[in-house]
Amino acid sequence: ACGPKRARTSFAAADATFLRTFANQAALSLQNARTYRDLSVLNQELEQRVTDRTHELEVSKDRITASLAELEDAYLTLQARQEQLVAAEKMAAFGRLAAGIAHEINTPLGASLNGLRLARELIAECDRVAVDETTTVEDWEQVVGELRGVVTNVEEWTAKAVSYIRTVKAHGRAGGGAAAPFDLGRLLEFELQPLLMH
Repeated sequence: ACGPKRARTSFAAADATFLRTFANQAALSLQNARTYRDLSVLNQELEQRVTDRTHELEVSKDRITASLAELEDAYLTLQARQEQLVAAEKMAAFGRLAAGIAHEINTPLGASLNGLRLARELIAECDRVAVDETTTVEDWEQVVGELRGVVTNVEEWTAKAVSYIRTVKAHGRAGGGAAAPFDLGRLLEFELQPLLMH
């Protein structure tokens, strides 16, 4: 590659050493150039990978954001449905309670009205017996006894309705929250049993 010396002299040992050093430097330069080119290619590939990965991450982030928005909408819908269900259950419980109360109050009131109708009939009979001259004391006592029994029944049925209303009102009031003893038998007989009967 170098050709003969311009001075037309032979190559000496120093020239051979110089040429070896030059050849080594040239080889090293060529190796560095190849390495630089390889590094440049690798750098471009790495930049492309980073760009691709960044794009993938952005797409994934958009998907996650969309999924979170869907989950939030689903949660809000679920919460609204749950509130509707609780309200519906409250209304159903209130309807059952109102029906039970109406039944429990209607029964004694119906019996009381029936007793008052019988009492009116017995009063009319008392009026007839009072003006009838053939009426004996036993007849009079029988009519008055029947009237007394009807009035007693009306009082009992009315007292039962009033007691039931008081019980419902007592349960409706906010108590102090303090623990207190109670009569289990009375609770079952007078307070829970009318609701369970319905």
